[in-house]
Amino acid sequence: MPQVTISVDVGSGMVKGLSGDGRRVQFRSVLAPTREKGFDGVFSGEGPGYRAAIRFPGGERSQWLVGERALQSPLATMSLSYRKPQEIHDVLLLTAARLMVNCNEFGEIILAAGVPLAIYLKDRDNLKMRLQGLSAVVGVDDQEDRHIAFTRVEVYPQGAGVVLASMAAGSLPDGLTGVVDIGEYTTDILLIDVRDGRPILLSEEYRTSLTSGVYLVTRSIMSEFSRLTGAPLELAESAAVAWKALKGQVILYNGKGYDLGAAAGRAVREAGMLISRGIANTWGSKVGFLENVLLAGGGAFIFEEVLAGTLPNLKVVEDPVYANATGFLKAVSSLEK
Repeated sequence: MPQVTISVDVGSGMVKGLSGDGRRVQFRSVLAPTREKGFDGVFSGEGPGYRAAIRFPGGERSQWLVGERALQSPLATMSLSYRKPQEIHDVLLLTAARLMVNCNEFGEIILAAGVPLAIYLKDRDNLKMRLQGLSAVVGVDDQEDRHIAFTRVEVYPQGAGVVLASMAAGSLPDGLTGVVDIGEYTTDILLIDVRDGRPILLSEEYRTSLTSGVYLVTRSIMSEFSRLTGAPLELAESAAVAWKALKGQVILYNGKGYDLGAAAGRAVREAGMLISRGIANTWGSKVGFLENVLLAGGGAFIFEEVLAGTLPNLKVVEDPVYANATGFLKAVSSLEK
């Protein structure tokens, strides 16, 4: 029977997915309910993101705008909590899974799922059992509907995937090594002692999920926008405005240009120092003995400069956004051999 292995990292800001046969997906962790199929045949497309149709056992078929496409709707919703509501998490996960599974291959699907470190430590067994029982008929865009269920599920902590990916690439340096994985809402950190390329995890006092991430920068930019314009910034526009501000581009609103570059730089410095203090509080005197720090996640390039000033020997890992998903895929694939 055909078998496909997939790795899905459902983050607060982005969903990242990889399959064993080389497929890759990435989209924003945003949903919006929908019924209409749009102006089919009128315009050439609906832009980035997806339209998903999902039917759970015993339920009706529901339709969703997913990812960037959901931002077109005033009903767009996302959860910045590190513990995503089940109804949001499952739609995002099933959409990613359907995008990586060929409809002609009605075989087994093996799932490697990533979760924040805090959830992994407390709820990994419950989550694993729930995902093993997850089942739905899923269609995405023009793809044929397919039954999605997982014959095997393995749950891994975010941050650990970075280590596993570095090991697989042969780029895990020896010595006391810190891992900093910065996402939208959480920053997962842990300490390992690497000997001959093999990691030894230090005790639980040195690993945690900090409730600090890219959202702090976005929130500060949103506040500055509202202060200057007198208008609130909605979810659909917040990501685009924040990205322009970080790149130093002028934001046009009501015919007037606003330069939020200075506010964005200040927000990055303040959020970066907050993350740095959280790391120092967790790692204590070990910080001074760090021989390497691996920086990953969607916030890696945003906070690299700030954290480099407080953490010695810091480097951004290869493909930092997909580092966790890559490590999870390597780990679950090795279990099959």
